[in-house]
Amino acid sequence: MKKLFILIPAFICLTFANVNAQKTNISNEEIQMIHSEIQLEKKAVFVENMQLKPEHSEAFWAIYADYEKEMSNYSLDVIKNLIAFAELEKAKLSADQLDEVAKNYFKKEKNILKIQERYFKRIQKEINVYVAVRFFQIENVVDTQLRIAQGVNTPLVKE
Repeated sequence: MKKLFILIPAFICLTFANVNAQKTNISNEEIQMIHSEIQLEKKAVFVENMQLKPEHSEAFWAIYADYEKEMSNYSLDVIKNLIAFAELEKAKLSADQLDEVAKNYFKKEKNILKIQERYFKRIQKEINVYVAVRFFQIENVVDTQLRIAQGVNTPLVKE
């Protein structure tokens, strides 16, 4: 994988470190801006690392656009959750509210896995298994880096 992977978590870390330092709410416009920046960085990672054969390129990028469109709501939710978690210290959520946050997280994760499995099968069918696996290898690396960025900027819940 290329060095470009470093850009996504660095951007996220700076964004959420800024949120924690300022202790302010982030507007929907700012959330959309963060989301757009992540999507641009993410696509750059895929462009750099997919190593597509010319005959696979058009089909892959059409599938990628469909995938990102379908995943867009989930990735926006992830950003909103990151912000909410970053503000947990001052939110003082009840046990029931925290339970609801956890249930929503697991529900979204299950839905994401269903979407990913469907797109794996689609890429495998329309292109081949190698491209499908490479796509999800890169997707998992990006996702892992975003989760690490979330973790370093999220205070742990206190009783």
